[in-house]
Amino acid sequence: MKIKMDVDRVCVGMFVAELDRPWIGTPFLFQGFLIESPDDIEQLRECSRHVFVDDLQSRQDRDIQDALRTATGGIRSGRVSAVTVEFEEWKGAAKLRRTLDRLNNTVQQSRDRIANVIEDVRLGKSVQASESRAVVAELVNDVSRNPQTAQWMIILQSENQQIAQHCMNVSVLATTFGRFLEWDESLLNVIGEGALLHDAGMSRVPRWILDKPGPLTQREFQLVRMHADYAARILAADGGYDSRVIEIVRHHHERVDGTGYPDGLRGHNIPAYVQAVSIVDVYESMTAEKSYEAALTPSLALTRLHRRVDRHFNRQLVERFIRCIGIYPLSSLVRLQNGALGIVISSQEENRLKPVLLLVKGPQGETLMPRRMLNLALMEAQGVSRWGIESIADPDAEQIDVRRILLEEFMLR
Repeated sequence: MKIKMDVDRVCVGMFVAELDRPWIGTPFLFQGFLIESPDDIEQLRECSRHVFVDDLQSRQDRDIQDALRTATGGIRSGRVSAVTVEFEEWKGAAKLRRTLDRLNNTVQQSRDRIANVIEDVRLGKSVQASESRAVVAELVNDVSRNPQTAQWMIILQSENQQIAQHCMNVSVLATTFGRFLEWDESLLNVIGEGALLHDAGMSRVPRWILDKPGPLTQREFQLVRMHADYAARILAADGGYDSRVIEIVRHHHERVDGTGYPDGLRGHNIPAYVQAVSIVDVYESMTAEKSYEAALTPSLALTRLHRRVDRHFNRQLVERFIRCIGIYPLSSLVRLQNGALGIVISSQEENRLKPVLLLVKGPQGETLMPRRMLNLALMEAQGVSRWGIESIADPDAEQIDVRRILLEEFMLR
C-alpha cells in the first residue's frame, strides 16, 4: 500500500514510491528509492511537501513499521493532517522470486548430495559426515537471513515427495524453528543435520509400503519402525557425527507419553532438540501432497498438531512452533469481514493476527486482477474493521488453487 505522508514525518528506512510532483527535475535518479540517510530527507524537503511511502518496500524494522502505523492511526486522533492509503498491485514478487531462485539452486544441489547419502544408508555403506555438514552450513546461513523465504521455498516447490525432498523440507523448517527459539548456531547446525538425516533409514523400507494408501499391517509397521534404529547405527559407525545428530535420527519418533519408538522414551528423557525435529517432521508430513492422500492446509495441520500436546509432544514447544509458523500460516486462505478472500504472504512476529495478504477475490466474490496487497496492521491502525480477518477459508470449497496463484505471482511475473 502507499501512504501519503508529510515530508517532515518520513524517516530513514522508508521507501518513497511517489512524490507530489513529477520525478523529472528532482535530484533523484530513480523513480522510487529507499531513504538511506538524513541527506535524502533534506533533498525531499527541498522539492516536495509530501510523498507516498510504500510500507511493503520499506524496511521491516519494528521502528519503521511502528512509525507507519502511527501515521495512519493519526487520522482518528487528529495528529496528522492528511494520510491516504491506496491499494497497490503486488510489486514485491520480483525480489522474492530472485531470492527463491537462489535458495532453490542451493537446495537442489543440496538435495542431490543428501540423496547420495541416503543411498549409501540404503546400501549399508559408511556415510561421510562432511557431506551432510556442508549442506546444513548453507541452510543455516540462508534460513538465518531469510526465514520466511525459506518457508516459501517449501510451499512452492514441486510435489515430488521422495525421501530426500522430505528430509530437506524438515531440515529447513527445523532450522527456521530453532532460529525462532533463539538457539545458537552450533545447535542450529545439529538440528539441521539431524533433520536432514532423520528419515535416511526409510530408504530400506519397500516403496510399496511407503506408498500404501490404507493402514499398515502389524508386520509392515514393524518394518517401518526399523528405519530409525537402522540409520542411527549406520551414522554411529562412521564416527564423525555429533552424538546429538544421532539422537535425533534414532529418537524422532519418540513421544512424551512413552508410546513412540524405538526405545519408548518419555517426557524429559526426550531432548528439546529431538522434539523440535519431531514436531516439524509431523507438520511437514501433514502438509505434503502424497500419491494416496491430499495435503492438509497449514492451519488445519497446526490444529491437529496442537491436539497432540501433552500426549505426543511438549506443549510449550508445540505452541512456540505455532507462533513460529504463525496463527495464519504463510499461504493460508482467509476470509475477511467484508467477504473478500486473501492469501497470507507475510506475517511479522509482533502482528501475527494482522498479516499482509494478497487479495484474490473482492467482497462480492469478484476475481481481482491484477491482484492487490493489503497490510492488515495498517488497515487496523486506520480503524477500518471491515478488512479484518473473519476466518480461515477452505481453498477447495472456494475453488481457489492457492499454489497455482502463488506460482504465478512468484515465478511468472
